[in-house]
Amino acid sequence: MVLLLLMQSYLLISPFVYSGAMVIWLRPSLDRASAGYYAGLVASSFMFGRTLSSYQWGKWSDVYGRRSVLLHTLAVSTIFQIFFGLSTSMTWVLFWRISLGLFNCIPGLLKTVISESCDDATWVSDTTGLVFGMWGVGFLISPLVSGALADPVGQYGDVAIGFMSSPLKAHPFILPNLFGSLCSAIGWLAVKKYFHETLPDPLDFPWIRFYKSWRARQAGAQARYKRVNSELELGGLEMSMGGEGGDEQGGAAAIDAATGKARLSDPPLPLTLPPATISSLLHHSPTRGTLIVYWIFSFCITVTDEIIPLFALCDNRGGLSLEVHKIGLALSSSGIVYIIIQYRMYKFFSRKIGMKGCLILAITFFIPATSLIPAVLFVQGGREEGGGGHEGEGETSNLTWASFIYLAVIIGVTRAFASMFFSSITIMSNATVHKSHRGTMNGLSMLGGSVAKMLAPIAAGTIFATCVSGIIDERVGSFLAFGLVSIAGAVCAVMASRLPVQNFD
Repeated sequence: MVLLLLMQSYLLISPFVYSGAMVIWLRPSLDRASAGYYAGLVASSFMFGRTLSSYQWGKWSDVYGRRSVLLHTLAVSTIFQIFFGLSTSMTWVLFWRISLGLFNCIPGLLKTVISESCDDATWVSDTTGLVFGMWGVGFLISPLVSGALADPVGQYGDVAIGFMSSPLKAHPFILPNLFGSLCSAIGWLAVKKYFHETLPDPLDFPWIRFYKSWRARQAGAQARYKRVNSELELGGLEMSMGGEGGDEQGGAAAIDAATGKARLSDPPLPLTLPPATISSLLHHSPTRGTLIVYWIFSFCITVTDEIIPLFALCDNRGGLSLEVHKIGLALSSSGIVYIIIQYRMYKFFSRKIGMKGCLILAITFFIPATSLIPAVLFVQGGREEGGGGHEGEGETSNLTWASFIYLAVIIGVTRAFASMFFSSITIMSNATVHKSHRGTMNGLSMLGGSVAKMLAPIAAGTIFATCVSGIIDERVGSFLAFGLVSIAGAVCAVMASRLPVQNFD
């Protein structure tokens, strides 16, 4: 589970670092300040695809099992990431990114599996914190890897790349996606070998049932052929046609066929409990409340995740004017802070103030911390003379050590509290429904979360591009962009404070 969420983190986060540069490469007429809208479109396309399929994946996981669904989504991710990296037009970029989202269901399934793998409440809490902590570790690895691998010829030059410079010029963003494809393949092998199904008596997908049925027919035909030949050689054909041995073989085949048919008609839920639907889940007040809070916060954190690279890339006084690999390094540094404090902090607070307390604390801290991110402009300084203003647009700068440490600490701590939120809301939402409905509920959670995360990059790109366009002072515009996110966070905090605590066994 830890490996899968780390891989999922890379799949989602890695394009954030180079999406702006990718858009500029695809559309050279754009400048850094105006690339935000298109970068947001690329980032949000993944969530658009996931919006279309997440609820259905959740329902399938309640019927066909968690393991089978995970194997399907990992296999497709392995292939589609390569095609995304090979794209040379905005149309194909959006198509493959949407397709990746369409076959992605990992976060929702992991939320379900955690609650089914641990019996003790303390173990559920600690495991949730550890698994979802890998999301923040992904913020350490993903920006660093994708920032270093994206556009290698542009970053390191033809001489450093050598004979690979020509294909990498034609496809400058293939390397970070090859790395992601490799991670997905490793995840598939890990699930195949080590993951044990947690859903009792899952059915097979229709195409798997068809394949097994075909294999059974082939095996049965071969067995009958061998038996008849053997009996002919012994001269006992008449006896075998009506004797005990033939009945025994026929009975086994009939039993296998009957078992297959019976499995198709077995109800996946207890007869006294109807299957979950969107309507039934949303009519249940505790479930509805936790889902809405999750969706709002998902929107807030995704807007922040998208604005930070745009803020770092922007080359007027409202941004830091950093190159892609420097953005990756700056974001990765926050992952070090996150790793140091995340699990210890979550474990401490979850025992002291409980899940609801952790939820409210995480949102409450997120509000002011997000607003303080653009204060790094004052820590950095020196933009007006060397690279600041519109006269210096297109130039890049280096972060001072003070700015580097400031960003690392404030983003790292914010990520730690965000992880606390997602761990707490997962446990609280799972507790509001019966375990046989959790796959469907988490599918619905992913559906709404995907809508929020689909709209968030577009909103982030539009908000930031507007705020730093020169209508108002660019530095004030940066504070305004992050401040708008904090307002949505405040609404989320008020709603979280009204959530009931419920245990549904």
